[in-house]
Order: sequence, then structure tokens, then C-alpha cells
Amino acid sequence: MARKYDIKDWQKKLDDLNQPLTVIDKKEKDKKEFFAIYCHNCNNTFDVNRKALSTACILRNNGKCTTNWCPICNRKRCVEEFNDIATVRKDLIKYFKNSEDAKKYSVGSHAKVCLRCPDCGNEKKYIISNLCSHGFHCDYCSDNLSLGNKIIRNLCLQLPLDEYIIEFSDAWTQKKVYDCYFSYKNKKYLIEIDGRQHVMDTSWATKEAQEKNDLLKNDLAETNDYKIIRIKAYESNFDYIKNNILKSELSVIFNLKDINWNVIYKQTITSMDILVAQYFMSHKNLFLKEIAEYFKISHPTLKKMLVKMSNVGLCDYDKDKAFKNAMKNLKERRDAA
Repeated sequence: MARKYDIKDWQKKLDDLNQPLTVIDKKEKDKKEFFAIYCHNCNNTFDVNRKALSTACILRNNGKCTTNWCPICNRKRCVEEFNDIATVRKDLIKYFKNSEDAKKYSVGSHAKVCLRCPDCGNEKKYIISNLCSHGFHCDYCSDNLSLGNKIIRNLCLQLPLDEYIIEFSDAWTQKKVYDCYFSYKNKKYLIEIDGRQHVMDTSWATKEAQEKNDLLKNDLAETNDYKIIRIKAYESNFDYIKNNILKSELSVIFNLKDINWNVIYKQTITSMDILVAQYFMSHKNLFLKEIAEYFKISHPTLKKMLVKMSNVGLCDYDKDKAFKNAMKNLKERRDAA
């Protein structure tokens, strides 16, 4: 029968392995032996059963896992106000639907929790460790999404769909991914947003290669009883894409007259749009050309962004007033020179 080590025996093993740990107590629970261990690095105490303690000592004795074994230091165990997300990553609290969840998990947790986009309010389940290492990316308003995808995803949120999945793939799709899938009245549909690579060569695909890919995806969908709807998004322009949606089969399936397009329009705002609007509001004495040079964008692009942000109430751009303010400032600068 294997010998049972007491506190002194385990302490010697930990000391031999240079672990900053002290065994302070031994107890039994459900006929299992547990040891209370104090960590000198984090000043916290944790319990561990005899088998786990033995395994850890063997691994370290063989030169593996040589760092501090404490699960609190290693972020495997959460202690509120010490290594919880609310303490060590306050910047992430805003993404938790329930802010109390930020106190329950450490940054290394693999648990899934419900997060909410602070910009558009849409929710999603997310693995905590991915949030901490990669940040939060909204499926509906992220800067990484194309304008076409932002519009169609937010449109689908207003439709009476039976089922809805973004970036859809299945065994039959042959590793192809469709922009959206939805079911309605026992029929299955797929939506594809066709960007400019569908009509011209781009740096990531040739028009010919894209046409072959489209034909394959169309055939796969038809063979498996899915109706595919393609939306033209050759131009990155809200009204252009909206009009093509209204001309598509979506307007036959659904009554799009009741859609709140203003809500969808707001969800297309990017972080760059917000920065430009804020800078414009605090630098009304500058010419638009100067603001465009500051952001390294063209003058026409800047005007489009300011018009867009004015439409959603995030700045008060007016072409004539902006020019008058800049001219007034120019005169004052000349007079002061």
C-alpha cells in the first residue's frame, strides 16, 4: 500500500522544487484528502487534492511546468478583487451583459458568457479568454465588416425569421461559407453579398475565379434545396445597397416598407466616422482640407463622412457654416500675423 504523505512530506517536495508555496493544513472531504496551500506570491490560499498535488510534483520533478503552480497566479482560479476581470481588465467590463460576470472569471477562463455590444446593443456568447486576448468584435457593427454585411445583418434582425445564422456553413457546403442563412415559412434561404470582386479583379481575387466560386455556391445551394439571394454591393454606399435590397427577392418574401432604415444606417457607423465627427466638432475653425490632411483621407470622403454623422446627430456639419467659420479663422490668423 502506497505511503500517505503528511504536511511535512509535501512541504519538502515543494521546497525541493523551489515553489513559493506553504502547506498549511490537511483535511478530508468525501473520503478524499485535501491540502490547503498558501502562495507567497499572491498571498492567497487554495485547496488541492492529494492526487493533483502528487501529479504536479511529479511533472515539476521531471522538468515540466516549472513556473509557479498556484492556480490563482496562473489565472486558472478566480479570486474577486485580485485576478478577476473587473479588477485586472476594467476596460472589458462594458462588454458584459451582466457586469457581475466580470467578477466571477479570470482572464484565462474558457467559460462562455453573454456579451453585449456597447455601440449597437446586439448580444453574443463569447469565450472569455478570447475576449481578453483578441478583444470584442461585434457581428453587426464591427469595423471589420463590409458595409453590405452590416446592412443585411441588421436588416435580418428586423425580419420575422424562424431561424437565422450568419457566416453559414454545413457538411454539404464543401467548406464554402455563405454570408447569411435564414428559414421562413418552412423554406430555407441563403444570402450572398456581392462586392466589387464580382465585377472586377481585386488584390484578393480575380473576377474569373469569383465567377467560378459563385457558380459552385449556387449549384450547392440549389442541390440542397436552399434558395440563394444575391445582393449587389459593388459600391460601398448605403443608399446604393439599400436600393438593391429593395429590388431583390427579399422584398417579395417580406414587406420591407416597415423596416426602420435609420436604425440600420446608425449601425453602419465606424470608429473612424466617430473620430472624424469628434475632431470636426472641436476644430470648427479649420478648413475641411486641413481636417482631411490630418486624417490622411480625401476631401470628398471627409464630406461624405461628416454628412453621414450629421444625419445620425453626432455632429452638426453644414457646408456653408463650415466654410464661413474657416474663413473667419483664416482672417483672424492673418490679422494676428
